[in-house]
Amino acid sequence: MTKKRNTLFRWLARFRQRKKIHEHIVDNPILVSFLVLFALVFLVVGWTLAKGLYDRTFAVDVLVEAHGMLLDVFVFGVIVLYLNQIGDKHRQIESFRNEIDDLRGWCSELAARKNRGNIIRLARNRVKFIDLQDSCLQSMDFGSTKINLKGSIFLRANMENVVSHNSILDECKFQEAMMEGIDLSNCSATNANFSFAKLKQSSLNSVNFSHAIFSGADLTDSEVDHTIFAHTLMDACKLSNSSVQHADFSNTDLHRSELIDCNLAGSRFNDAKLLSTNFEGTQLTDCNFSNADCTDANFRQANLRNVRFNNAILVGADFRHAIHYDETYLNAQGMNASKAIEYFVEDLSKCRTLYQAKFDEAVHEVIQHTHPDLLLTPKDLDIKLDIVT
Repeated sequence: MTKKRNTLFRWLARFRQRKKIHEHIVDNPILVSFLVLFALVFLVVGWTLAKGLYDRTFAVDVLVEAHGMLLDVFVFGVIVLYLNQIGDKHRQIESFRNEIDDLRGWCSELAARKNRGNIIRLARNRVKFIDLQDSCLQSMDFGSTKINLKGSIFLRANMENVVSHNSILDECKFQEAMMEGIDLSNCSATNANFSFAKLKQSSLNSVNFSHAIFSGADLTDSEVDHTIFAHTLMDACKLSNSSVQHADFSNTDLHRSELIDCNLAGSRFNDAKLLSTNFEGTQLTDCNFSNADCTDANFRQANLRNVRFNNAILVGADFRHAIHYDETYLNAQGMNASKAIEYFVEDLSKCRTLYQAKFDEAVHEVIQHTHPDLLLTPKDLDIKLDIVT
């Protein structure tokens, strides 16, 4: 019985010793690797020396094996490493996209910060298209970092008070996005869609919005100076109380839009469609409406000093109580009110027609006296079609 017990104790002691050796190997893998390497080198080199095999043939064989090893390192090392890096990058991109999906519909500061980080990391990996619909980016600041998000989706996203300068937002979709207070100065957003987006009190200075869509968008109380809206669809858009100086609205469709009490000084509306557009009380000094269709446009109480209407269609336009020249300018030029009206009529005389246009009595009398043909029913077939439309 005692002998069996001693055998059991010896077996347990050996088991504990083996367990300690295993733990030592796990805890010190580098040291163990060197010991194994040293043992193998000692065994192989010692055996080879004992057999006297280190001759010229052996050296040739070693060189052949060395070249084979270099080829293996290149093929299975460099190429496999490159493929692994591509795989790791792809997995990282997928993890960033998955996190954006997980945060979709949750609006909080934490969600916004995580989305911002994921966007920046995806941009660093040169990923352009990102699906951010229903995502939260509220109050996030991307600064002046140039981020390329071409073609990304921001449908119904919360982007209030976001700051992003110099970014590329071409062909992005912002329909119904909440973008109040956003700052996109110096960005490019060509062919983007902002239909029914809320952009109140935004800073959109020097942005390129050419060929974009702003149908039903609200840009009230915004700063939009030196911005390009060429060939843009802006029907039923709201721009009231905004600063839109020196903007380019060439070939833009602004029919039924509201530009009330804006500052549009120096802006271009060449070839624009301004049917029933409301410019009431707006500063239009030095604006260019050449070839524009201003049918039923409202210019009441607007400042029209030095405005060009060359070849413009002004059918049914309302110019009542419009400001032709302000008093400071009149006094500086030594002109009276009647002279100012003459200059205003001279500007209007370059248009295609004033048929059914509305004027103050004094202005109407001057037009009827100097350019009565402009008040007659237009004979041009194209203009007739515009009236019917």
